[in-house]
Amino acid sequence: MVGADRRLIDLLRAPERQADALAAVAEQVDGLPDTPEARRVRALVTDWLTGATHRPDLSEWDPTTLFLAFLPLVADAGFRLLAADLLADTLDVGRPEPPAYLDPGVPFDPGVPFGGDVPFDVDDVPAVREAWPRLSFPDAVAAAEPFDVEVGLAPAQDLALTGTGALTLPDGPVELEIVLMYDPAAFAPVGWTNPTTLAVTRDDPYPVAALPMVALAGADLRSRRQIGASFFVGGALRGYAAREVEVAGAPSGQVSLFDGRVLDIGPLLAEDAPDLVIVVERGEDLRGQTLLWSTRGTVAGVPAAPGPFRGEIGADPAEFARRVRLDIGAYGGDARASTLKLIGLGRDIADRIPDEVCAALTAVARRCHPAPATVLLLSAEPHVPWELAVLDPPPGGSASPFLGSAVAIGRWVLARRRPQPSPPTEVRADRHVVVTARYEGVAGWARLPHAEAEASRLSAAYQPCEEVQPLHSAVLDCLEAGPSGDVLHFALHGKYDPGNAQDGLVLLAPSAANPDRLQPRFLGPDQVSAMAFTGAPFVFLNACQVGAAGEVLGDYSGLAKAFLAAGAAGVVAPLWNVDDAAASTIADEFYRAAYGPDSTAPAEILRRLRAGVTRHTVAGTPATTLAYQFFGHPRLRLRRDR
Repeated sequence: MVGADRRLIDLLRAPERQADALAAVAEQVDGLPDTPEARRVRALVTDWLTGATHRPDLSEWDPTTLFLAFLPLVADAGFRLLAADLLADTLDVGRPEPPAYLDPGVPFDPGVPFGGDVPFDVDDVPAVREAWPRLSFPDAVAAAEPFDVEVGLAPAQDLALTGTGALTLPDGPVELEIVLMYDPAAFAPVGWTNPTTLAVTRDDPYPVAALPMVALAGADLRSRRQIGASFFVGGALRGYAAREVEVAGAPSGQVSLFDGRVLDIGPLLAEDAPDLVIVVERGEDLRGQTLLWSTRGTVAGVPAAPGPFRGEIGADPAEFARRVRLDIGAYGGDARASTLKLIGLGRDIADRIPDEVCAALTAVARRCHPAPATVLLLSAEPHVPWELAVLDPPPGGSASPFLGSAVAIGRWVLARRRPQPSPPTEVRADRHVVVTARYEGVAGWARLPHAEAEASRLSAAYQPCEEVQPLHSAVLDCLEAGPSGDVLHFALHGKYDPGNAQDGLVLLAPSAANPDRLQPRFLGPDQVSAMAFTGAPFVFLNACQVGAAGEVLGDYSGLAKAFLAAGAAGVVAPLWNVDDAAASTIADEFYRAAYGPDSTAPAEILRRLRAGVTRHTVAGTPATTLAYQFFGHPRLRLRRDR
């Protein structure tokens, strides 16, 4: 026993100090090899410390016998020899001739006495066994609804529990006393009080009790809570275990992020709350292939899946997103081919969503039916269009296979600083700003006649409306002025290529060689992110690819994220190339629904558009319809008095 010294021996021989001495011995016993004999040593020491009646009087033992008394219980002969050497050095005595039990060549026999009389009979050492704590209840419960806490013993470890680990118990009948640990302001027992006593017998070595409880609601209570259990034998604590539970319907919610930050989504679960909030955070693997998922719900009877649940997104999600943009563009106007391509892609995407999150989506969609459920996706992952996931069967019984056509989804960027995770639910839309361009004579960029007509119609229909020239400098002036409008609509060319200077909205600027000639100049994410809007405008980016995103310095990037970081309340943008005529029609339908009698939310408008694309779609422009993403609260509405 490493660390034995004269002081310890003196303590062991002093009756009034034996409790302190045995505590020191207990620390040393923890270093013994993990063998059945070593566990018996630990039990012997533990029984001494807890007042066992069969303990011998250590004060009469000589130092050598006192120290070596435990060694016959250790089966490793090499360890016994090492302990004997340490003993000789510590006590300044010559190493005695080792008795037979210390000879590695002699099989271990705990009944063989050593050096004469043994101070106690080894057979009197109580046999012990290990059992694991059992503490089981649902991962999520509803406030004010009873649930059972199952507590007792188990034959195997439950990796979901935290605590002291296995319990060492006498191998025979024993009375186990359990005290459930919980905050009485957060939980209430139903028909029972602490402690709970269980009889552990050879016929029932793993008894379990079911204790009903109720989670309490309260404005100052967390939704993520903990219940623990302390296990006692003969008044001595033998172990402790705990686990967490998510209380659905609680007014607050906190999500622990992998970098140590705590995301408080409580305000999102209060007034105008979405039916489900999904948080997607990066995992801790160096390759960036792991995502951590968690959900919080506000619909009665739909428990959350607090997780976090791990999901893999493959070796190169950025390359995946790039290939999607290229593949969709390759199909051109082939409606059938592009629809089947997107359904196949959606199945792959769905396979990356943890089963628990899929179950939460399905449950909330069924609970809200026939109205569509609203879902807010707080995501640190910039590449995957989760809206296009194809679950089997589709939530809510939608004819369209895509998740984004069954539920109204709003995205929000989960970034380190900007934007904050608090998207608004209302935007004033009294003043419009429209930007479009005639790309005549601009090398590499054809005219967009439908986009030009779209801008003219919007300007005429929704007055007052400021038509900003498509000059790079003029648009920067507009943005730095506040901007001057409540709704910013861009009908332009766009491109996503973060590794190139040609990235963002395609604006114009005079050529340095010939000021009368215009050349393309891009409004990129960095320029927009440099802004600090004084208002909270709604932004519609009707331009190819500008809804795509990536990562810069480990954080979410892209033009949509840049507008949100600058202060926008919401953004609509397509992920890939869109058809000029179809994109113009979508814009018209969007504003008619947003400003109509029902003031339809942008997330719901896009859901209805997606719902028109089914597996049997063979005409139209389904790829354009499914290209649009909405960044904002799923209940956000544009309010306009004019």
